[in-house]
Amino acid sequence: MPPADASPYLAGLPKLELHVHLEGSLRPATRARLAERHGIELPTVGQGVAFRDFDGFIAAFIAGMRLLRDESDLVTAVEALAADLAASQVRYAEVTTTAWAWLHEKRCHPHAYRDALAEGRRLAAVDHGVELRWVIDIPRGFEAPDAQLTVGLLDSPQCPEAVVGIGLGGPEIGYPASWYRDSFERARAAGFAALPHGGETAGAAYVRECVDVLRADRVGHGVMAVEDPAVLALLVERGVTLEVCPTSNVLLGVAADIESHPLGRLRDAGVAVTLATDDPGYFDNTVTGELALAQRHHGFSDADLHAMQLHAVAVCLADDATKARLRRELAEHAPQTGPTNAAPA
Repeated sequence: MPPADASPYLAGLPKLELHVHLEGSLRPATRARLAERHGIELPTVGQGVAFRDFDGFIAAFIAGMRLLRDESDLVTAVEALAADLAASQVRYAEVTTTAWAWLHEKRCHPHAYRDALAEGRRLAAVDHGVELRWVIDIPRGFEAPDAQLTVGLLDSPQCPEAVVGIGLGGPEIGYPASWYRDSFERARAAGFAALPHGGETAGAAYVRECVDVLRADRVGHGVMAVEDPAVLALLVERGVTLEVCPTSNVLLGVAADIESHPLGRLRDAGVAVTLATDDPGYFDNTVTGELALAQRHHGFSDADLHAMQLHAVAVCLADDATKARLRRELAEHAPQTGPTNAAPA
C-alpha cells in the first residue's frame, strides 16, 4: 500500500508515537547491517506488502528476530528506530519491546537487556531529540499465562529504566485477555499502566475484555469495537483511547483497504484515537504517513490531527514536565482553523 503524501503542515507537525514495536521496526538497511555483523544470510521478509494473514506476519516477524542476537543489536535497533521517529518529527514515543524474546530465548541476561535499553534511550535523546519510554509486552502464544516472566521482570530490580506499562501482543484468537489477568493485576500493583492489544484480529468482545478484565488504560488497535455499539459506548464512557494503526490493519487484512478502515466510524462514535505505525519495518510506514492517510481518506483536517497530538500528550505516560514541553511545542504549531472532528484533549 503506497504511503499518502503529507502536506507541509503535517510533515512539520510535532508528533507522538504510542504504538510501535521495537522488534518490528527493523527496516531493510538495519536488517542488512545486522546480518553483516553476524555473518548470516539476510532473511526474506515482506515490507509494505500484504501478508496472507496474521500468522503469516508472525512467521515473518520471527524470521526477522533471528537478526537480533545480543545486547549490541538491541542498542542498534533502538538507535535506528529513533532516527526514523525523528525524521517524522516525533518528539516522544512509547515503544513496546518483548522481553520474552530476549530473556527466554537467551539472547541476553536481564541486566544486559536493562542496560541496552538505557543506552539506546540515551542515544535517542542525545542524537535524535526523541524521548522514549518503554512498554514491555507479554507475547500471547509464546509466554504461557502462568509463566509470568514479563511481569516478573517488571517487578524486579532488573526492570529497565523508563518502563511505563505492560502490554499484551501476539495472536488474540485462542488467547483471551482474561488468561493474563494475574500478570496485569501484579503489574498495576507495581505502578505500571495496562496497555493490551485487543480487537485487532478478533471481535469486539476482546476489546471489552481488555477494558473490563485487564482495566486497560489504552487499547492497542481496538478497531473491531465497531462491531458492537455497546463496546463503543463503553470505550467512550471509560475514556479509553485506541491506538489505531491503519496501514498495519490493511496489510494484515483487518480492513480491506484504507477507505473502508473503521477509523471514521470510531471518530463518529466519539471514541478517542491516536494514530501509530505498529511495525514499520514490515509495513514501510511512518507516523506522518498515517496522519496523511486519515486526512486524505477519512476527512481529518489539520486542526483535527493537531488536536489528536494534544490528546496523545494527555493520555501518554510521560512525566508532567515532558507533557508541558510537548504542549508548548504543539502550541507553536497550531493550525489556522479549529478542529472539526477532534479527539478529546
